[in-house]
Amino acid sequence: MTDLSGWEPEGIVRWDGYKMKRFSSGPDSLNNDIAPCVFADSSGFRIWVATMGGGLNCYDKRLNKFIYFRHDPGNPASISSDFFNWAPRSIAEDQDGKIWAGTKAGGLNRLDKKTGGISGFPTPIPTLSGWKFLTPIQKHSHPCAMIRITP
Repeated sequence: MTDLSGWEPEGIVRWDGYKMKRFSSGPDSLNNDIAPCVFADSSGFRIWVATMGGGLNCYDKRLNKFIYFRHDPGNPASISSDFFNWAPRSIAEDQDGKIWAGTKAGGLNRLDKKTGGISGFPTPIPTLSGWKFLTPIQKHSHPCAMIRITP
């Protein structure tokens, strides 16, 4: 077993084929170093980073800047939680180009990249009793981590 005592999270690293660039929390970078999921969308220039406490961060390679999607308890159109699951597929993209993000205890969120609008789909807490699981959302032949659920 690997000893992780003394380990500190240091954000994420981007490799462009020539050099590495580290993004760690700070101004104009990630807003939290703990990033359980990183996802590159079909645009080829956006990298989505789910964080533990910093919400959803989106790095735009064209603009060389981050866009942040944070939970605002007073705004139902904000992302449902700033905390994400420890799952490599907590972020996915559907065939319409919308980004889906599963948060820890906050439910599922759908983000429209064109408008920036967010729709939330809360899950019952603490259990999913009474809910029916359907098929995985799929893009091409690779299933994503999210599932459609209906009451």
